[in-house]
Amino acid sequence: MFQSRHYQSTLVDSFRRGLQRSCNTVTVGLLVGALVACGGSSPGVTGTDTGTGGDTETVTRLGNGLGVNFVDGQVGIQNATIQSGASTQLQLTVVDADGDAITDPITATVNSECIASGLATLDGETNTISGVITLTYTANGCSGDDVLSANVTAPTGETLSATGTITVEPDAVLSVQFIEAVPLSLSLRGVGGEETSRVSFQLVGQQSAPIVGETVNFTLSTAVGGLSLAEDSAVSDNMGMVTAIVQSGTVHTTVVVTATHEATNVSGNSDGINISTGIPQANRLTLSVDDFAPRAFNFNGTEVTFSIIAADQFGNPVPDDTVISFASPESGTITPSCSTVDAQCSVTWVSSDPRPADGRATIIAFTSGAEEFTDTNGNSVFDDADVFDVSMDLDEPFVDENENGIYDSGEFFHDFNSNGMIDLGDGMWNGPLCEHSSLCGTVDEVGIFQVATLALSSDQVVVANVGSFPPVGGTINIEWGTTVFLGGLFMSDINGNSMVSGTTIDFSTDVGSLNGTTSFEVPSNTTVANGAFGIALSAPTTPENGVLTLSADVPGVLAQEFFWSINTSCTGPTGLAASNVNANDVTLSTTAGAGSATTVYSYEFGPAGFVEGAGTVVDGGQVNLLTGLDTTTSYDVYVRANCGGVRSNTGAGPVNFTTL
Repeated sequence: MFQSRHYQSTLVDSFRRGLQRSCNTVTVGLLVGALVACGGSSPGVTGTDTGTGGDTETVTRLGNGLGVNFVDGQVGIQNATIQSGASTQLQLTVVDADGDAITDPITATVNSECIASGLATLDGETNTISGVITLTYTANGCSGDDVLSANVTAPTGETLSATGTITVEPDAVLSVQFIEAVPLSLSLRGVGGEETSRVSFQLVGQQSAPIVGETVNFTLSTAVGGLSLAEDSAVSDNMGMVTAIVQSGTVHTTVVVTATHEATNVSGNSDGINISTGIPQANRLTLSVDDFAPRAFNFNGTEVTFSIIAADQFGNPVPDDTVISFASPESGTITPSCSTVDAQCSVTWVSSDPRPADGRATIIAFTSGAEEFTDTNGNSVFDDADVFDVSMDLDEPFVDENENGIYDSGEFFHDFNSNGMIDLGDGMWNGPLCEHSSLCGTVDEVGIFQVATLALSSDQVVVANVGSFPPVGGTINIEWGTTVFLGGLFMSDINGNSMVSGTTIDFSTDVGSLNGTTSFEVPSNTTVANGAFGIALSAPTTPENGVLTLSADVPGVLAQEFFWSINTSCTGPTGLAASNVNANDVTLSTTAGAGSATTVYSYEFGPAGFVEGAGTVVDGGQVNLLTGLDTTTSYDVYVRANCGGVRSNTGAGPVNFTTL
């Protein structure tokens, strides 16, 4: 009986709560009549749950708040009025009949006209098991009343709904921002390149939100050559964006688009859009190489970067994605092409077989373009006032493999017009916008090209020219306490080309000292023999002999050395005379060398024409009587200084005399 009364009391209490909640709660059993009185339906959902106390109600509702603070059917909005670009917090709660949160997994969907059109965004997690969902609404171009519609599927499978309204205050246009112009360079009208550019602006409000549905007018800074706009105005879209279409003209210039908000006169300017030919010109195709002397003659895998810059006749960048082709017909492998970005691109050459016997390989870069001319009257077209000479007349792109300056049969060429043969210069100007009375070629574009020759440098180095040095292995004679200057030495690889770039040349000596620069590094910008190298060698003040060493250190290779002997001596005499010639003797006198400290001299004599070193040597003073000679005989005589038993490297003579 207690249980029955408790059950009945529970239902009555539920009924009372249901009436207080405008019939949002529907009961069962004794209160069926109440259901009819309430109209038989509710925003809530009723089910049954049987427990130890008997049947009880399960009611699910959607709104905001919990317990006595729950508001049925309404989305909770922190700030119902916000500025454009601002945010506010939304709350949804799913509760039972007592206003307690439902802890079953629930997913909410929230939408509005602004959200659907991208003019507002929602951030936050729409899945919950706590019965509470919190989201952040941000106005991003929306204006006016935005009605929110929220829906969830209750655990019973029923759909629950709630609504709310956010008022977004209109924003004022703060700026008209330039976004981009694509492309930034246009071809002159009629030359076949890109002739229209899409120039985009964005209307931005004080809250940095886009301004939607506003009229913007466009103007050009110049209309020279027929420059024009496809439309003079546009209405900002959901992102506050407007786009102007610029159509190129026939004159080289730069144009700026101004976009002005019609209602406020707030305006913004685009970057300059360049109107040019867009066609590479032969003399504005520039090829550069990061290493002209790589270690490549007997080493595989060495990489060299080839970079190209391409511009039209005005020096303006060619359009992005202009394709530049490359070929390396003599040696190695190379990336076949690259596409320009800001007029530039690069490829990589890698050393490999075959190798030319002379160790030199020419690489070619080529594309389609125009021959050059001198625009004397500055009107951007080739006409009778302009200059075009034979130096500007192009052959089809070819590789001058023997470097004789002309095309020879068998050399690589690019058959630009696919006629099966190389076409040499035709004496006519080939390019766009030709108005010459007699020199206009038959095509608007021809093959233009640049070449670069590499020295495929070997690991081995040689002395190519000794200059004022003795031959390698020879002797350097130098007087005590003096300095000798030796120069004009050139070195190369085994093919007479530059040594490997980065090779270091070092001189050293174990006698005396070297003055000035004694170490040199081979640069990367040459293909020919390296030099001229030189040294200043200072001798000691005592008789010492030794070695001058040249060390060539090729990167990745053992150092290679070259040697010269050094012979030091005292100062030799500078003059010799014979006097008082008799039948068996003669008086000899010598002039001491500058700074010489010796008083002893070695006189060497013999029959006229003898080779020094094969005669008879007699020591004496500066004046010496030479005796024991044969009568009526022709003699030659030489003299050197004698410094403590060491003869000077230099001397005087021969002097000839004939005895009586």
